[in-house]
Amino acid sequence: MIASHIGEVNTNSYGTPMVIVDYKNTRNTVIEFQDKYKYRTKITYDRFIKGEISNPYDKTMYGIGYLGVGSYKSSKNHQSSKVYTTWHSMFARCYNKKYHINRPTYTNCEVCNEWHNYQNFGKWYEENYYEVQNEQMCLDKDILVNGNKLYSPNTCVFVPKRINSFFNINTLSKSESKGVGYLKKRNKYIVQCKNFIGENKYKYFDSYEDAIREYRESKNNTIDDIATYYENKIPQAIIERIRILKYWGVILS
Repeated sequence: MIASHIGEVNTNSYGTPMVIVDYKNTRNTVIEFQDKYKYRTKITYDRFIKGEISNPYDKTMYGIGYLGVGSYKSSKNHQSSKVYTTWHSMFARCYNKKYHINRPTYTNCEVCNEWHNYQNFGKWYEENYYEVQNEQMCLDKDILVNGNKLYSPNTCVFVPKRINSFFNINTLSKSESKGVGYLKKRNKYIVQCKNFIGENKYKYFDSYEDAIREYRESKNNTIDDIATYYENKIPQAIIERIRILKYWGVILS
């Protein structure tokens, strides 16, 4: 006679309680996680005893995100999927304190509750991702909403990396400017002006204000070129937003 283990309780490696709800034999054991999702899965009894069972609702991503249950997998053929890599990178930008050391503008950024569930993000990704030939695509949270700190379906778009790098929108200050530097030996401010195709030009000024003005003007002069180049290649909402930025005279850094 096979001993029944129904009702036995244990926890997995993340500390989530689980209980055996059906037991046929040591190789056919059904457990249910004791959280609000009540996810069930069939495992071996030995894995139950060792706690070696993954709960798709455990918050494995920085203690916030979880994989959920659905068609979007984290990997294929032992390689992380593009969707999962994008999701993971988004959480790292928001919640990895080491990342904030070199990229402090991401401090206090958050991922919306809906996207804590990887399945929800995967569905949005599938519906909104597109490609531009020979260009790397980036998940952007700033272009549609100036100064935005929240990654969400209403604030994010995919854009080519060249646009993402160009429109790094912030209020420009001495500590934030990446295009203006000070050369102590020459007692001059140097402006690095990179045009749309990546060519660098350097100019020197006596005052910081003049350098900032030149840097801003240089960037704004490039906006029309960007909008024209990407017409019919990227969503029209992004094209319109790019042109609005110039109309507003937004300070770009």
